[in-house]
Amino acid sequence: MRVALEWEKAAELAGRGELTESASRKVLDLIRQSVGDSALRTMTVREFFKNWLDGKKLSKKESTGERYEKPVREFLGGLGARADKSLTNLTPQDIQNFRDARTRAGVSPSTVSFDMQIVRGVLATASRQGLILSNPAQAVDLPRVNRQKRSTFSPADVRALLAEANQDWKTAILIGFYVGARLSRFGQLDMGSSESFRRADQLHTAQNRAERGSPASPRAGRAPA
Repeated sequence: MRVALEWEKAAELAGRGELTESASRKVLDLIRQSVGDSALRTMTVREFFKNWLDGKKLSKKESTGERYEKPVREFLGGLGARADKSLTNLTPQDIQNFRDARTRAGVSPSTVSFDMQIVRGVLATASRQGLILSNPAQAVDLPRVNRQKRSTFSPADVRALLAEANQDWKTAILIGFYVGARLSRFGQLDMGSSESFRRADQLHTAQNRAERGSPASPRAGRAPA
C-alpha cells in the first residue's frame, strides 16, 4: 500500500513537471525494499572520482597516481557545484565544456586528450559498476593531436652535441650514435661490466631490426669527426 501511495504521489509530481531525482529514488528504494533488496547505491561525482583516484594510488605506482590527480582535480573544479550532484546528472555537455575550457586556457591538445581519456576511464568504471547507464564522455570527441615524426641525428647534429657535452655525456652520445639505441637504454648499463657489453650488443641487434636507417646503419653517413 505504501509503495502504491508513493507511486501515485510521484505520478502527480511528474504530471506537474516537479518530479525530482530524489523523489524518484525514494519510490524505487521502497519498491526494492518491499522485495527484500537494498536501496539503490548513489554517489556524487566528487565522491566517485575521489574513490577512483584513491584506488589507483593504491594499485598503481605512486608516480602514476600523481599523474592522474591533476586531470581529476581540473575536471571537478570545472564542474563547480555540479561536482556534488549525483553521478547520474553528468551529461556529454559537461564533458565537452571541460574539454573546451582546457583548450581555451592554452593547454596543449595532447594534454587535453590525456585528461579526457582519464575522465572517460573513470566514467567507464562507473558504468561497469552499474552507477550510470552509459558513459557520457564517449559522446565527446577527443581533440586532434598532431604527432611530429622523429628522425635520427645526422653526423653534424652529433658533432654539435659533443661540442657542448661533458665527458660522461660524450661517451653516452657516441655509444648511442654507433650502436643506434636510445640513450635512455644505455643509461642503465654498467660500462665496466662484461654483461653490460653483452646487453649492449643485444640492444644493437634489436634496434637495427626495428629501426631501419638508424645511425648504426651504413646509410646513416660517416661518423662525426
